[in-house]
Amino acid sequence: MSLSIISAWKPEHQNRSRPKTAHLDVAEFFCDTIQGENFVGWPAAFLRLQFCTMDCVWCDTNEVWRYGNPYTFDELFKFMDMASLPEKLHKGQHLVLTGGSPLNQQDRLIKFIDAFIHTYGFKPYIEVENECTISPLPAFIKHVDLWNNSPKLDNSGNLRIVRYQPNILMELSKLENSWFKFVISDPLTRNLSPSCCSNRVIDKDIGFIISKWRHGMGRMEKKFSRCACRKLS
Repeated sequence: MSLSIISAWKPEHQNRSRPKTAHLDVAEFFCDTIQGENFVGWPAAFLRLQFCTMDCVWCDTNEVWRYGNPYTFDELFKFMDMASLPEKLHKGQHLVLTGGSPLNQQDRLIKFIDAFIHTYGFKPYIEVENECTISPLPAFIKHVDLWNNSPKLDNSGNLRIVRYQPNILMELSKLENSWFKFVISDPLTRNLSPSCCSNRVIDKDIGFIISKWRHGMGRMEKKFSRCACRKLS
């Protein structure tokens, strides 16, 4: 069973005053769970940050990342110590930065990770869940071990001008430690070819596709493809 470090939705975790010192805007924080993407089954801690650049119609966490509070680095380290999380991270549990949109706070995340390294003497393995609409800073890139990229298609309900940033997609595609996933509800050629995978915007050998039911949230279909992001000639 996962261990809650900062619980979502609870009234005592809402509307705190904004600190003057370094902080992150956090929606929830939990550990001792497992990663369900790429490193499937790997022990992981999830630090969910507030706010997002998009508003997907099928988002299953929008009632979480819309709320939360600012927490100073010292407060976060105290909570992590109470959960023995630094020790668990040192033993291999991954730290997954998710949201919302983690890159909305990448300036502060750089400082947070630097402070963690200074405090505990090591850098944990860090994954980032990324909707690919904000260009990552070089100082942030060096801290990230794996980029879990999820460009949004038209079925997300977001305007193309908001969700489709080809220069950012190309930049992320060049990173050796990045991969791409898509939520699809229509035929592959209709959804992917006209957008993310055309004109070599995403120049990756392989990727994954997550198919979802056409109607509502429903359960996720257990069908994957290894050719979603193949290099296009």
